[in-house]
Amino acid sequence: PNNKKSGETIQEPYSISIRKNLPQITKQLKDSNYSIIGSPTIIRVSNKFIAIGTSHGFIFIFHNIKNNRSMKYILGSMESGVHTVTALEFSKDSLWIAAGYSNGKITIWNPNNSNQIKSFNFVIGNPVTHIAFLHSSNQRLVATNLMGDVKLFSMRKLFKFYLIDSNLVIDGSKTGPVIDCAVLPRANALHPTQAYTLVAIATKQRVYIAALEPEIKILYTFGVVKKSASNPNINAYVYLAWRPVIPKAH
Repeated sequence: PNNKKSGETIQEPYSISIRKNLPQITKQLKDSNYSIIGSPTIIRVSNKFIAIGTSHGFIFIFHNIKNNRSMKYILGSMESGVHTVTALEFSKDSLWIAAGYSNGKITIWNPNNSNQIKSFNFVIGNPVTHIAFLHSSNQRLVATNLMGDVKLFSMRKLFKFYLIDSNLVIDGSKTGPVIDCAVLPRANALHPTQAYTLVAIATKQRVYIAALEPEIKILYTFGVVKKSASNPNINAYVYLAWRPVIPKAH
């Protein structure tokens, strides 16, 4: 915008986020009994739904439609005790949602009909910190816990039941806690990474680039800046966001 007094042009700062109030969802949450459901701890959004996990282990599923953000389901119960939802993620097609809990359990639901697909333990008593579906299949996901372990979980159906296979990607006892974990999205065009399913894993010391498919393999690691440039007394942590790109030749 122009400064009317001096005639100078003022450059507005760039923003990577847009704040948008959701009064319909806010009202529905406030109308709920917080002493039973707990307070919100995590939120995830897909093209169809908005999911909010709570400190008492419930997951609120809302429609994600412009003029309709009504509640569809409340997933979970307190039958096995109160365990906070610490990680949450939709599959890319919104058919499944995976939730990680403070007691080390992972549960997969169908948000379209509230059916529980599978529940299993990562490491009992160790909170799940990150969870993400692989793009190749709803039946494969990667998860991390507070100890820093990173595992790939694969589900295979046997009659009406799902069996779980797990493979260790990173041993947390050697790397320390995981700060962030992000699966590389699929490219919209032909790209060299299409032969792999890649995940970036950030710890306090290093960032790891690992292939999860066709085989588990650490491809690359690099160190991270340990101090904030603006304030050397504050530790700097890495948070991840990435996408496939093809550099143009100059």
